[in-house]
Amino acid sequence: MGCGNVVIDFSGAMLWGGKPASVGRAIRGRMSGSRLVRGTRSRLFLYVAVVVVVGMAVYVFHGAQLQLDDARKVADKCQQQQESLSAQLQGKDSHLFNCTYKLQLANYLFLSV
Repeated sequence: MGCGNVVIDFSGAMLWGGKPASVGRAIRGRMSGSRLVRGTRSRLFLYVAVVVVVGMAVYVFHGAQLQLDDARKVADKCQQQQESLSAQLQGKDSHLFNCTYKLQLANYLFLSV
């Protein structure tokens, strides 16, 4: 099908003289070569920017994971120390209770004589 110089392809793309419309515009002078290059550079810059942003996100996430692992190790170490100190304190507390009991018993026996 055709109407003058514009041809409609069965895929639905507009053609100019048998070529894609973008090429037809470049041929007619509406889209210069520098505009095509600028568009390509813009897309290339956009792709590079996306890759850099994704790379930075991965880097930051990895750093956060490393800090989280370090924090977990420190928390585990503190938990172990707390349990050890708690056991020591419990032993000291029972020893103090026994000493206090013996002292009270000795005072009672001494005063009752």
